Amino acid sequence: MSRTMGMALLAVCTLSAQTPNSGTIGFEERVRSEEWNNITDHSDRVNDGHLHFRMRSRLWATYTLGPDLDLAAGLANENRKVVRPDAAYNGREVFFETVSVAWRFQPGWEVKAGRQDLMRGEGFVFMDGGGLDGSRSAYVNAVDVSRKLGKASRLEFIAISDPRQDRYLPRVNDPADPNLVPRLTEWDEQALALYYTGREAANTSVDAYYVYKTETRDYRAPGSAMFQPDRRLSTVGGRVDENLGGGWSANAELACQWGSQAANAAQNLASRDIRAYAGYAHVKKALDAPWKPRFSLGYIGLSGSDPHSNTIGGWDPLFSRWPKWSELYIYSQPAEKGVGYWTNTGMVEAEVRVSP
Repeated sequence: MSRTMGMALLAVCTLSAQTPNSGTIGFEERVRSEEWNNITDHSDRVNDGHLHFRMRSRLWATYTLGPDLDLAAGLANENRKVVRPDAAYNGREVFFETVSVAWRFQPGWEVKAGRQDLMRGEGFVFMDGGGLDGSRSAYVNAVDVSRKLGKASRLEFIAISDPRQDRYLPRVNDPADPNLVPRLTEWDEQALALYYTGREAANTSVDAYYVYKTETRDYRAPGSAMFQPDRRLSTVGGRVDENLGGGWSANAELACQWGSQAANAAQNLASRDIRAYAGYAHVKKALDAPWKPRFSLGYIGLSGSDPHSNTIGGWDPLFSRWPKWSELYIYSQPAEKGVGYWTNTGMVEAEVRVSP
């Protein structure tokens, strides 16, 4: 059994001066409860029910300075209270969720640098830079240089550096013990990527990408069964979204990976090659009727490793360790690899939506 509930309060104020200078200030307070029983071990032999509340506060400001410069900064904090089993209230650190500068330095050219959210497509490879902190934050530390192509397309060069614990910007109310600073991932992550977004055709959108990523310095002991030696891998993929007319649409994305993982002398393991793939496809139908009913049927496939092969076949989700397909199923994943680590999975997805 699992359940998640939440509510949020959002306020945004727009500040306008003489054009083209303008800014916004926003505040959001979200209270969310998460409850489960037996979801981590899939066994009812032990009553391991859990209930906690997550209180997230966000304060941000943006400012456009002239026609070519955008500034953004934001603070966030997420405190938690575990009710079952009862534990003391945990007041956590205040951190920078956003600090970025975007500069349009030539016609069609833009560079955005700093701490920023980065979602592309449906969030299949780029969505969340910190899988271990849940919905507390989703930022990456990145430089994104983009070039506009045609009327509605662009090509981006993206560089990302995400340490396993935040160390680039100051924090308030940090734990005295560095080991208690929240971990964003199990290892340090760096990446270089090319991402093409094509929107020239009236009914078709196309994405294509190449990502080179390194995952190094796993915080766990080399003798741990969950320890991951340093790995380097490449990912190439593409996505197509087609409006078929008459309320019908379809989309699909497919990607493959290759690379290598270093040896682990502590467990007498040699280096290993990486060969993995993942993809999904959906067919959707929207009806012109009250409540705007929409239907979707699809399949998601993420490769896994063959236990009889020395090659790593499990899909690496890159920067997409978020609850894309389930808010609570992700808590059953740590036993295999890690929370939100989408891999070794095949599922049929059927969905019905209405908008009263």
